[in-house]
Amino acid sequence: MGKELRAVGIDWNFAPVLDVPSHPQYHFHHIKRAISSDPNVVSKIGSALVRGMHKGGIIACPKHFPGMGATPDDSHYQRPVIDRSHADLQKTDFLPFRTAFTDASALTYMTNHALYPSVDPHNVATLSEKILTLSREDLGFTGVILTDDLGMGGVLQDTTVEKMTVDALRAGVNVLMFSFRFEERVHLAKNAILTAIEKGEL
Repeated sequence: MGKELRAVGIDWNFAPVLDVPSHPQYHFHHIKRAISSDPNVVSKIGSALVRGMHKGGIIACPKHFPGMGATPDDSHYQRPVIDRSHADLQKTDFLPFRTAFTDASALTYMTNHALYPSVDPHNVATLSEKILTLSREDLGFTGVILTDDLGMGGVLQDTTVEKMTVDALRAGVNVLMFSFRFEERVHLAKNAILTAIEKGEL
């Protein structure tokens, strides 16, 4: 896979999906991309995919940190809530990412726009300093953090592009991704970043 992607000029693949489906109505859009409902299988195969892509000259990007398998909701349109204890998250959702970070040396990962009340009851993962810091301090990640698309309903709910942009960077995000209404939102984000720097907020 890595060699084939490299051959057509791709050097960063937003994969593999490391979500562990555990909700009986886990969204169909994601189930097609999930490796398994067993976190140990996801860990083993997911890490092998990361290593294989690296060997082929491709940067892998495991997603959607810290795992979206425990919700039926689609974050393209609404804000999922992953109502699991921190201990359960550690055993299930976090495990494949921990393995990808420590055993496969993943260089990047992609966040998701779900809420995890047991870790941070106020901010979705993309905007949560607590969750992004956890990836580095508890799970061993040392690379680049990329957001999922910032035009999705799960992250834009109750905020603006400008505020969301600054909040994501302050939480620890390194790369912001926009796809829908790209030119408009990138313009808003750029101005928000410059303003925040001028005010000493970034």
